[in-house]
Amino acid sequence: MAKPLKPKSKAKSKTLAATDPNHPESWLYLLSENTLTFGVLRSTFKDRTNSAVEFGKRKLQPVQPPPTEPDAITAERVDVILPEGAEDQFATPLPFLEGCDEMQVNPAILVYLTIPTPDVDRMHHAWEKGRAFARILADERGLATLLIQHAPGRISSPNQPHLHLLICPRRTAKAGLRYGGLDNELLYNDGARVLVERWAEFTETGS
Repeated sequence: MAKPLKPKSKAKSKTLAATDPNHPESWLYLLSENTLTFGVLRSTFKDRTNSAVEFGKRKLQPVQPPPTEPDAITAERVDVILPEGAEDQFATPLPFLEGCDEMQVNPAILVYLTIPTPDVDRMHHAWEKGRAFARILADERGLATLLIQHAPGRISSPNQPHLHLLICPRRTAKAGLRYGGLDNELLYNDGARVLVERWAEFTETGS
């Protein structure tokens, strides 16, 4: 059961009433704080059994790929940002997601953060900003992140461009990501405050 929020948190629940196989945001408990959305994908939620691969592929493929290329990535941009000591095998999206499932020792499979980027002049500006933030998580907390950029306007959707960060909750150890302990601070509701405050500091100072 999730720990209660501290009084100073302003996070609000965005959790949907029921799970929907066509709406991956309904597969986890979500909190909204400032403009960011935070959640923790757990192995079970309500009536669902979850996996990083299934959830992540929905984010990698916001548009259905052609039948001849079922694993094709249709998101605007994707990359995996690894801490210095993480194994190379996790450097691409699908092995990263498979690793999150294989390394799970806690009900939490991955940490999920959505950052809206409606005011950027160019898509690559938002991408580089998100990538720099993921690098901070790698350097400061030893966390590996799958960064995904969505550009809904490409399919004439009125939704704003945004970034998804799918964060493996293990801290990379000297022996590698497989042998690291969990970043427990991010695995409960207070993780929203931690990431929102760090993002605010980053956007204000650039580091």
